[in-house]
Amino acid sequence: MQLRDIRQWIAIGKASVPVLIAIGTILLTLLMLVIALVRWALARARRTIDASDPGAAANQRGHQAMERKDFRAAVEAYGEAISQSPKVVDYYLDRAGAWTALEDYEQAAQDMSEAILLEPDEPKHKLRRANCWFAAKRFKQALADYDDLLDREPNSADLLNRRANAKWQLGDHAGTIPDYDAALELEPRNARFLFNRMYAKRETGDLAGALTDANGLVKLAPSVADHWIQRGLLQNMIGRPAQAVSDFDQAIELDPRDASAWNNRGISKFTLQRYPEAICDYDQAMVLTPGEAHLHSNRGYARRESGDLDGALADFNRALQLQPDYGHALSGLAHTQLLLGQFDVARRNADRALVLGYSMALQNRSTIHFTLGDFDAGFADLRQHHQLHPQDIRTINLIAWLRATLPAPEARNSAEALQFAKLAGELSHWRDPGVLDTVAAVCADAGRFDQAIAYQQQALQLFQDTPPKEYVDRLPLYQAGQVYREQPAWLRTNMQ
Repeated sequence: MQLRDIRQWIAIGKASVPVLIAIGTILLTLLMLVIALVRWALARARRTIDASDPGAAANQRGHQAMERKDFRAAVEAYGEAISQSPKVVDYYLDRAGAWTALEDYEQAAQDMSEAILLEPDEPKHKLRRANCWFAAKRFKQALADYDDLLDREPNSADLLNRRANAKWQLGDHAGTIPDYDAALELEPRNARFLFNRMYAKRETGDLAGALTDANGLVKLAPSVADHWIQRGLLQNMIGRPAQAVSDFDQAIELDPRDASAWNNRGISKFTLQRYPEAICDYDQAMVLTPGEAHLHSNRGYARRESGDLDGALADFNRALQLQPDYGHALSGLAHTQLLLGQFDVARRNADRALVLGYSMALQNRSTIHFTLGDFDAGFADLRQHHQLHPQDIRTINLIAWLRATLPAPEARNSAEALQFAKLAGELSHWRDPGVLDTVAAVCADAGRFDQAIAYQQQALQLFQDTPPKEYVDRLPLYQAGQVYREQPAWLRTNMQ
């Protein structure tokens, strides 16, 4: 992965966000519960009640209202039946069904609570209440009911999955994984459970575990395009864009009308610097889903990197017309304006993106500062980004590299370069060749040439194929006791 080209880094960093927050089966849980509850409500409307009961006539009117889908009238009729016969559990169940049809899940849950009081040993009442609480977004109450149900039925894979979904909604992402594990032990070929666990592992940072689950998904159900998309997303996240392209190829073959597959393949090709191909993929995604701001923004980055600055400006401006508070597009617009020499407006747009909470704009603003020769402000922006994203190796590596290799003496700081190089090495477990290349340059800048030689040799050995020429060329410099200096291509300074 390229760790020191700030243009690549900014574009990749957020271009994928609209699709990385993909709708998985966890996010479809609410819809599934609602459909099940409404079906249950309509089914109850076809039941009959003992005609001798005082509330029977009102209850029957409620059934008739349900059949004609006049749910408000059904609620009133069932309420009348309850007032006449408050100990008949079916009347509460019927009104809960009507509340569900009205999407008033909290009222439905209250009626299910009355049913539980009347029939405390009937687990179906508590399950339906749990589902109502979930649909009402009262996840703590739903979780408590799922806990009780699992105490009675600990080997229910469905309940384990539902409880995990409630934990997820409460923000306990790590806590979902043991439940998904247990559910999969009971039903190892359940693709929904496996998908949910993959998603949870991905969001908790266990990308290797998530990829293992994604591999399982494509083996278990290879005809489902979304499984290939999810694995492709993970391939991108772990820095394997070529493998991601292959996964998105498969998804497109299975479902050529899935815009997310085209968009994500475009992102992967962008990462591989195959900009014209990326643009074609974004074009196709736009045909399938026109008017999407993130697609115009993504294409804007690709157009900019292919040299079409006018096309990039058009795309960023169109994205901002569609979504005026879109930080990704504002940040891309700022960097394009920087390349056009429009420094003041570029800085204003980068500032605006930051006000909107788009922290990746810190890199664009740092580039503006560097270009204008304000190194202190540039490094201040990068350090701020590091504070916001302390595990982002790219930020750490970039600071170390620039502090050691920029030609301007006032830009270099050996102590800070060593500090950030050490941190990048530790976070990458000293196994990333891009990081080790930086560590070598930092050691050389500090006069530690023996260490520089050792780290550069280690970096070269980590490449499975032929190492990049610039990595090879740096080794003789260190062996000759010379430092490496570089004015990055993306840093277009006007200091001359």
